[in-house]
Amino acid sequence: MVSTYGYATLVNLELHAKRDYSTIDAVFLADAYVEDTISDAEKFINGYVGTIWTATIPPDIELITKMIAKIFLDNFMIEKGLGNMSEANGNVIIDVLERYDIILILNKYKDQYSDVQGVFITKHRMTHNPRRSFYWP
Repeated sequence: MVSTYGYATLVNLELHAKRDYSTIDAVFLADAYVEDTISDAEKFINGYVGTIWTATIPPDIELITKMIAKIFLDNFMIEKGLGNMSEANGNVIIDVLERYDIILILNKYKDQYSDVQGVFITKHRMTHNPRRSFYWP
């Protein structure tokens, strides 16, 4: 199995993370599960940015895919107590959107590539104008 969109490979992710996941746990972190996590990271990126890359993948997107997949896997290992993640992070779950300025990079691509709004919506304050009717005249 390979990832859905091919933004990163298992080998790329393991080189980025500096670990061989299947040696940490041969069942829960088998290659197929890790590659599915890469696909989840790709879907997260596509949903946020509002586009899917089918030709050349921008280098930033390749990097962000590995970063997000690693965070997903780190969180999974913390939850399951696998490897040394629970001691290293003090059982703290890592928030994807607060790590490594991922959002800053994704917003650059969202502004550049998105034809439609992604699934993540920002909050806007609404004001009420009593002079305007909410009904059609």
